[in-house]
Amino acid sequence: CADAETPEAVLNRLRHQRPASTAQVLLTFDDLDDLQNAAEVVACQRCPLSKEKRGGLHSLKTRAARVGEGDFVVLTGYIVSNPHDDRSGASANCRLRGRANNDFHIALARASTETEHDSILTAMIPQHRPPQWTLERLNQVARQNRLVMVKGQLLYDNEHEINDDPDNPIAGQPKRRFLWEIHPISEFFVCTRSRNACDPLSKNGWQRLEELSL
Repeated sequence: CADAETPEAVLNRLRHQRPASTAQVLLTFDDLDDLQNAAEVVACQRCPLSKEKRGGLHSLKTRAARVGEGDFVVLTGYIVSNPHDDRSGASANCRLRGRANNDFHIALARASTETEHDSILTAMIPQHRPPQWTLERLNQVARQNRLVMVKGQLLYDNEHEINDDPDNPIAGQPKRRFLWEIHPISEFFVCTRSRNACDPLSKNGWQRLEELSL
């Protein structure tokens, strides 16, 4: 629900897009720092980006690999605030209201002791969202301080500003360390081992959110 071919329409399409490749790139929060620094060379904050300009967000160098917008990525972390639905009625969802019509926003940080100011936003979109992906289940995982693993598309949300300083928060801007997001989430896993002793390179100890007994 945006004028065709405008920067807003381009970003809205990306928010619904699934990665074309099944090849996964495992990211760390250090990689996200590299990605944010690289993105700021080619894309300003809170300014429109055409489809052509967004091409500069592809194949950016990190410590681990070259990766960019549209790629299928994997990240582990902890939920550091209450997951919630996007109450703004975003144009990507035709400004419809209600939980069933909007994204679920989940802030992930590298440690459970960090805050939303240290986080990356990850989003479950309403289209084809499993019925077991509920805010109640996500909030229970958050309360239990469980390590989670998110898989999905890497996306750069330049409609916002970085808001990572709790002593000088930016009014009207979501708390976040990165403008990068994992959006939409394709798969969501929870570590079921004691002391969160799960390895993202191994399937052992991970359980899908929709299959988890809480």
